[in-house]
Amino acid sequence: MKNRFLRFTFIAFLTGITSLLMATSVNDGEGVSIDKSKKMTSSEHFTAIRSNQITGQINIDDVLKARQEVNNLKSVYESLEWQSMGPINSGGPTRALIFDNQDASGNTLYAASTSGGVWKSVDYGNVWEQIAIDDVLNVSSICQAADGTVYVATGVSLEPASDKIAEGSTIGKGVFKQSGNSFVLMDGTAPVGGVDADWAFIQKIAVDGNGALYAATNTGLKYYNGSQWNYAKAGTEDLLGKSCDVVIHGSTIITAVEGNTYISTSGSADFVLKSQDAEGMLPVGTFGNIKFAISEKNPDYIYASYVDEDGGLYNTYVSVDNGNVWRVVYPGGSSLGDIYEGQGLRNNSIAVDPLDEKKVYIGAHNLHKGYEAQAEGYYSWQQVSNGGSNPYPPMGESFFLHYGVNTIVFNPNVSGHVIFGTDGGIGATKNNFNSIVLLNRKYNTTEYFTINADKYGTVLAGAQFNGVHRIADNGNTAVELLKNSFNGPSALTGGFNHISFVNHEFYVCSAENGTFWRSEDEG
Repeated sequence: MKNRFLRFTFIAFLTGITSLLMATSVNDGEGVSIDKSKKMTSSEHFTAIRSNQITGQINIDDVLKARQEVNNLKSVYESLEWQSMGPINSGGPTRALIFDNQDASGNTLYAASTSGGVWKSVDYGNVWEQIAIDDVLNVSSICQAADGTVYVATGVSLEPASDKIAEGSTIGKGVFKQSGNSFVLMDGTAPVGGVDADWAFIQKIAVDGNGALYAATNTGLKYYNGSQWNYAKAGTEDLLGKSCDVVIHGSTIITAVEGNTYISTSGSADFVLKSQDAEGMLPVGTFGNIKFAISEKNPDYIYASYVDEDGGLYNTYVSVDNGNVWRVVYPGGSSLGDIYEGQGLRNNSIAVDPLDEKKVYIGAHNLHKGYEAQAEGYYSWQQVSNGGSNPYPPMGESFFLHYGVNTIVFNPNVSGHVIFGTDGGIGATKNNFNSIVLLNRKYNTTEYFTINADKYGTVLAGAQFNGVHRIADNGNTAVELLKNSFNGPSALTGGFNHISFVNHEFYVCSAENGTFWRSEDEG
């Protein structure tokens, strides 16, 4: 007992010293800084460990300089031999998913993570293989042209309408185009200098039937005419400002720029404003996130999901006449509650059932379904998935889908099949939402904030919304600790974790919510 007490006292002492050092608040310089004297969220911690140590801020110039310095050191670190520790059974934040339109069977998928690059599966997500690219890409969106060419956009802003790089966002590296079995950077899309650098964040890319590529970026909506990038236009005005989304179906293109919604039915130069202070129009104001979906069955049905500046539901809208007149189908502040649970800045996705234009799905903290119960009235809404349930129930069907549903993609070839990109990897339903399965095998994209190892090679890692993982003896399978145990939260974000060098079975783990645990039997 005495030795145990001494070990715990020593670790507590080190933790106290670390907390004291972290409590120093840096407020010099301009822009947003993190007050480290207050309890930090996971994204704030992510920011704190990347911030300029003098200003306490993340500046795009600093990021670009650091990347150049890494390139200069390639001759040194390329001689090192690295081996992946995985884990092969847990996925990371995923915002980009598509079915390969060149595979009529629907078995070939492309996926991309915000921290782990581009991946491909040829067996419907049962096993994934990473596509070899010279750089590690933080992917925000994927699209595919009719000829099969795949495009990848990078730069992930967790608050699309404000691009707050001090809230855990990651600055991009441009737009990449498929070339053979890899991807190459498209000319003119790499971010260059300044805190508001062009191409720093790309929220969404989409391609029309003629092969014209559109990009919703932090400086506006752009399109590629085959030789260069230009801003799309509403009349004579360029669509400048932070763009949250761009969706294309047939001749209809819908986008959000600076909190306003625009629609074009005749190309890049003819966008019309649909946000006005008038009945039947979309709202005017400051919003945190806006996303759109167009019905495959009836393209006159367009949906818009608006999130307020605090990450809560503002309103969900529908238009039944191709965007000319709009009405609310899910009001903010309703008795049904806020489906975003304050996470709408990070998690906001929407998709229409391809067989029913009056049935829509919203990806928020969990997945929800809305359908028209009566003409002209609000839709009825119900929760479809539960990120707090058991992923592997002993009996019955599983409705577990990891918290944070970032994208919803219906299989164009098989009815009732849908795949989802979440903050914890990939899931799917193959029976019209009667159950959900996980598709994370060898999808090595888990995002960790902290890593600690013992002298035998066992690693403890604090994951984003995935609790604390133990990867034992240089293996590649993670065991999730603390989730749904010790009265811990089901969406636990792991914090600092330590394995004793005196007794390798002794663990101390912390969570974002300020709770500490200890274990004397390896968790």
